[in-house]
Amino acid sequence: MAVTTIPTAGIADTAVSTAKIAFSPGKIGQVINQTSIANLQTTSTSYSSIFSASITPSSTSSKILITHTAPTYINLSNQSNMGHIAIFRDSTNITTSGHNSSWHSYQGTTDGNGVSIMYLDSPSTTSAISYSVRGKSDNASLTFKYNQTSQQRMMSLTLMEVLA
Repeated sequence: MAVTTIPTAGIADTAVSTAKIAFSPGKIGQVINQTSIANLQTTSTSYSSIFSASITPSSTSSKILITHTAPTYINLSNQSNMGHIAIFRDSTNITTSGHNSSWHSYQGTTDGNGVSIMYLDSPSTTSAISYSVRGKSDNASLTFKYNQTSQQRMMSLTLMEVLA
């Protein structure tokens, strides 16, 4: 039996068909992009802010897609401890799934490639939200340097409102 293909335009509007179902993906409402050559040099075991960006969602059903392009220079003062990077919404760490409540952990003395982060957040608010990239050390005997070099590299934090 031969197969016949009927173009969607040839199907009557009253016909019940998946071919007539409208595709309506989420749309981007706004984009906030913050670039920086900021750096962090810390021995603190508490998260310290590196840089941040703010966005005000237009609806409580909106989601925020967060992307952080990390610097290409990370340095740790010893090989036995780790440095950690996380994304915070205001004062709440929203990327706690990794080691020591981080999104990514660095270990070794020099890491030539930073790791980018992409996270979809559901803040359920129409108030202004501040998202920040923060770093910390495993313990005070470690100096964690994030983009701390004589030739600092550009990094970015992008916030995109995905409309429902």
